[in-house]
Amino acid sequence: MTGLCEKVSGSPADAVRICGGEARSEIWTQLRADITGKVYELPEVIDCSALGAAVTGAVCLKIHKDYTDAISHMVRIEKRFYPCQERQRKYEEKYQSYMKRAL
Repeated sequence: MTGLCEKVSGSPADAVRICGGEARSEIWTQLRADITGKVYELPEVIDCSALGAAVTGAVCLKIHKDYTDAISHMVRIEKRFYPCQERQRKYEEKYQSYMKRAL
């Protein structure tokens, strides 16, 4: 998913924000960080639908001038998961080995 977002935006992602039910598991979030080599950010509010609606409402009501401004004021990061370089290297080796066999 991260790769697709980066491809569409044309620039690399500094971090990935995770929300919803999957954000409840710190083990899975750390695993994702290790596999992708990206920092994963866990917001205080993990109900992304409600938070997104609140952000949209704040922009529509002109409480904030645009989405960037609203997000910077309304989204707070509770925890960051940093990739373990050693585990990331091992996952990449396994992936490359898999890709050689898959082709």
